Amino acid sequence: MKDSETAPWPPSEVVAFEQSGETAPATSKDLQELAVRVLADIQHELLNHDFAQGKTVKSLPLERDVQIWVANALHQKRGRSFMVVS
Repeated sequence: MKDSETAPWPPSEVVAFEQSGETAPATSKDLQELAVRVLADIQHELLNHDFAQGKTVKSLPLERDVQIWVANALHQKRGRSFMVVS
């Protein structure tokens, strides 16, 4: 059951979590789970948000344009848990 338990947080991480409500991924599994959650949030907002951008993204002519849109959406959600690099 080692996979079901996380490592103890160092004191600095506890303080950072208290301030931001976010944790930095400690393992590749943590990062994968974070990525899935963030992408699911973006998808939900794309379709259901008051200012849903689904039609806008659908109308983008090139895959590169969609990649830039997604990178921007990820950049806006980055917080302290991850970063987006170009």
